[in-house]
Amino acid sequence: MKMPYIELIKERENAYENVKNQLISSQQIPKYGYSQHIIQQLLFYFSSADFNNHQSSGAGEREGRVFSSLVQQRHYGFSHGIGRSGDLLEDQPKAAGSSLLHRITRNLACHALQKCGFQAKDTLITPFCVGMSINYIIQHLKLKTIAWIRMDQKSVPKAIQLSGAKIIVINTIAKNNYVIGDYNQLELIINDVDCVISTTSCFSPRVPDNMQQICQIVGKNKKYHIVNNAYGIHSEIMHQLNKYPSINFVVSSLDKNFMIPVSGCLIYSKYKQQIQDLGKSYAGRASGSQIIDLFITLLELGQMGIAQLQKQRRNIFELFVNELQKIPQIVVTTIPDNDISFYFYFTDQSKYEAKKISSELFRSGISGSKALIKGKTEFFQTFILEDFGRGGVHDFPDYITCAASIGMQQTEVYNYIKKLKQIISSVQ
Repeated sequence: MKMPYIELIKERENAYENVKNQLISSQQIPKYGYSQHIIQQLLFYFSSADFNNHQSSGAGEREGRVFSSLVQQRHYGFSHGIGRSGDLLEDQPKAAGSSLLHRITRNLACHALQKCGFQAKDTLITPFCVGMSINYIIQHLKLKTIAWIRMDQKSVPKAIQLSGAKIIVINTIAKNNYVIGDYNQLELIINDVDCVISTTSCFSPRVPDNMQQICQIVGKNKKYHIVNNAYGIHSEIMHQLNKYPSINFVVSSLDKNFMIPVSGCLIYSKYKQQIQDLGKSYAGRASGSQIIDLFITLLELGQMGIAQLQKQRRNIFELFVNELQKIPQIVVTTIPDNDISFYFYFTDQSKYEAKKISSELFRSGISGSKALIKGKTEFFQTFILEDFGRGGVHDFPDYITCAASIGMQQTEVYNYIKKLKQIISSVQ
């Protein structure tokens, strides 16, 4: 082979080595995303350091044996998972590559959170979603009684009940055309609980919980505070979360915030030791699939890609609201401090039934919209939530919720508007 071609190959090798060394040393998201080819090279580089990929006998070894080559390919040669028995954050002697990938990905996640407005000092990437991650925190803190500010999704109350802790439901109250937590009730019962669980990513008409008020109450009374921020990492609420010290743990979904398959959660905090202690209370090791997915996604996005997605989501929210407001048969309502979800209702409730129209939208391929009608009751082990989905408010008309989530495209908005207009016309 001619020397210029050999030199070209060496140049490409050096370029890859520079990328690899920069990532390992900085452990931060690059400004511009990497190509998929570079990311695959990095994954195979890390997995090659694990014992299961060495040419050794492995006599007596119980783990790292993968029968299917298809499964092996799916996991890029990783098979040891993360953590060691009794510590989710500890390195594994037999899996140096997996351990390094885990550490880098946790630091990439911290960097992403910092870019979104929250100065996280450490993260735990769990192999289970929001409800079970909150249950894990409850078990770790050995909480006995928890105040949960009502937010009509089932995962948090079920997480509390599964832990065996007693739950005190803080009711919501209607204010104008939206719903807020009753913080006066919280203050009255604060001495009866160990912890408060609040929510900052909510479907309308629920307003995200007021961090200033809650943090004042929990801080003054020295109570634990867990924040359910399931899909709010790319929301302005992150800056609010960053303002106040009286937050022990924030929990966010990986799939809803970073567009990876349902697989796990981020638990993060401004207090590094609290994350370290939480990791030490984990029983056993855990799957590393969610680590690989998050690593790939953050590197492919880059800082500029994340910023572009956030800008796109904000623009989509405005477009969605503006386009719906052009339809004369409906009234659109946005919610204070809720820059993800809004709702609309029909001016003629007898003619246009929200539930029926929502069902028609679903049959038309619109899956993200939901009708919330009066009178639904949800039964839990120790309590009942009336007018479930509506924050317990009966007076509002039946309505349909919408959301502008990360990754949503303009074409989805225009398709939604087109289908909705067709359904409305068919009623007439």
